[in-house]
Amino acid sequence: MVFILAIIASGNPAWSQTQLRADSLKPLLNRPDDSVRADIINQYVVQIREGDNANALEWAVKARDISLQLDYKRGLAGALANMGWINYRQGDFPTALELTTQSLGISESIRDYVDMGSGFNNLASIYVEQKEYVAALATFKKALAWGKKAGNSYTTGRSYNNIAYVYLLSNILDSARYYALKGIDETKGYTAGFAWRTLGDVCEKENKIQEAEEIYLKTLGSPMSTGITLSVFLQRTD
Repeated sequence: MVFILAIIASGNPAWSQTQLRADSLKPLLNRPDDSVRADIINQYVVQIREGDNANALEWAVKARDISLQLDYKRGLAGALANMGWINYRQGDFPTALELTTQSLGISESIRDYVDMGSGFNNLASIYVEQKEYVAALATFKKALAWGKKAGNSYTTGRSYNNIAYVYLLSNILDSARYYALKGIDETKGYTAGFAWRTLGDVCEKENKIQEAEEIYLKTLGSPMSTGITLSVFLQRTD
């Protein structure tokens, strides 16, 4: 527990990459209101927001309110980003766009490169849903640039995967293949199933059916996809 608190309090980018389960964070949620609590709540929301939108939104609002009370900009940016993502998942794209843009503005003002990379990925995902693929590509590439600048391999890998998917949607298959392979190499396990799925779809569009089947089986059977297979096949931008 002390180790968890130390990482959160430090603002270390490694915190963004640390795969902490929601259960590990629950004992810390009810500490006194401070910047550490805001960060804990924000990370807890990241862990639960795909499976429990309503509860996640309640906690995100709490993190926002704490951050506003403390004038804690990093916490506020994270809370608004979570609120934007939840609204995106619920199909409220105008609200998602507004909240995500606000979050990005705060992250930029405090030069938080990790959150900027994550924020641009979130923003681009909204553009994908609106079928604005040119804007989505440009924004995912901004996320990639910020992920590299921050040295954050999660954001970098996520950006490669999402760029590959937009190229697939745009039927630009050579580029889709290139970025999917970069995503597989960069993610090294935690979201590689997404990139393998995109690569399989590229092969299918190229009528390379046997190769596509082999890749799909690799996605489902590989240890690297354990725990993410369902999300890979139910949602494409992560």
